[in-house]
Amino acid sequence: MERNLFKRKVTENQSSSSSPSSPPTMSPPSRPTSFIPKHTSSSFSDNRISSSIQQQNDEAFKPEVDYASHGLEQHDVAVEGRGVFRMYTMNHLHHQNTNNEQSNTNTTTTTSLPAHLIKTRKCESVLVFIHGAGLSSLSWTLCMQNLRQLVIRSGNTNNVNINFMRSPPTPIEMGMGQPKSASEAFNVDDYEYCAMDLRGHGASHTEKDSELSIDTLVDDIIALLQQVYRGKKRNFILIGHSLGGSIAVRCAHKMDIIEEQETKSGTVQSHELMTVKGVVVIDMVEGSALTSLPNTKKFIESRPNKFKNMESAIKWSIQHGVVNNISSAVISIPSQLMHVEEGNYYTWRTNLTDSEEYWTAWFTDMSQIFLEVKGLKLLMITSTDILDKELTIAQMQGKFQMKVLNRSGHCIQEDDPAHCSEVIFSFLHRFRL
Repeated sequence: MERNLFKRKVTENQSSSSSPSSPPTMSPPSRPTSFIPKHTSSSFSDNRISSSIQQQNDEAFKPEVDYASHGLEQHDVAVEGRGVFRMYTMNHLHHQNTNNEQSNTNTTTTTSLPAHLIKTRKCESVLVFIHGAGLSSLSWTLCMQNLRQLVIRSGNTNNVNINFMRSPPTPIEMGMGQPKSASEAFNVDDYEYCAMDLRGHGASHTEKDSELSIDTLVDDIIALLQQVYRGKKRNFILIGHSLGGSIAVRCAHKMDIIEEQETKSGTVQSHELMTVKGVVVIDMVEGSALTSLPNTKKFIESRPNKFKNMESAIKWSIQHGVVNNISSAVISIPSQLMHVEEGNYYTWRTNLTDSEEYWTAWFTDMSQIFLEVKGLKLLMITSTDILDKELTIAQMQGKFQMKVLNRSGHCIQEDDPAHCSEVIFSFLHRFRL
């Protein structure tokens, strides 16, 4: 009798768990990763898409264009021989020394960022955020905002003791006391934060937007950092997602070589050296990226190329698991679109299909270069299943830190910006970066 009752209860529980009223599970299945999401199958999408989202009208997906409300400053940086690159910064106070005026509270300063106008920070460290293929720098907005709040709330960064392997850090570890005043927050030993649009992405414009070879993308970032920060001692922590992770790794490796050459030659004073202290790679592993390229191509070809407005593009991105966080999607998706006047519709800013010739080179040798970087290294992934043999061995040998965030899609920094920023914060403070 008891056994029959137990069976009946199990059956009832199973039927109730599968009913429409029960919340969907948020754990995605194991999958390879590449530079864009592949989870277009119904089994993955249905885990993230509630019927309420599907039934919402376009008003619920209204674009958010007030970037200043998130603490972002907008700049267009002209790099000679390369083009004009859009950059968003936080804690970058040089604009107060320029003659440019803001037309309204929602419009930020456009400037070429001359190095001599940059305010020297006590921390002397810059966090550089590099986005993935087809995305834009605004995909980092909420992650950057959360990270800076953690730094400010922690007070004096040199006195914070973080247990990196436990995430999120405890309130005591983070020094959760709020600053008593705006001036107190201003005086915190803070980082500088910057994120830029790659060529052919977002609001960056070059003569050859379709030239997306890995060498060109790496040289763009280094040239941009040299123009903006050269002349002042700066330590860089490069943080890259997907393709941005590969770019960050190669930038760090190349900047290590440049620093070594400049030190030996004496052409640059020690206080002007640009040093990479750390690299953070988010959901990008060479082996799984290369094997998933065929699925990546199928996903790109399945995307709609026309949207009647930005709202419909944001809604589509949420429904198909490209981004699983509406708060982030309304900020990042609009910058990935461009308006076509003839026909009055929106399409994707970056034509990823035309970049297919570069895909393999984007990720080849990434694991080896990652391990050769001199700075401290952190790999954030959604599943250990995507680790290739080389990284698995290196991780067991303690050659880099690793954190698994398994309740997120490919765009970790957008799907779960709070957790992502906590892991980065913990890494920075554990190693006093």
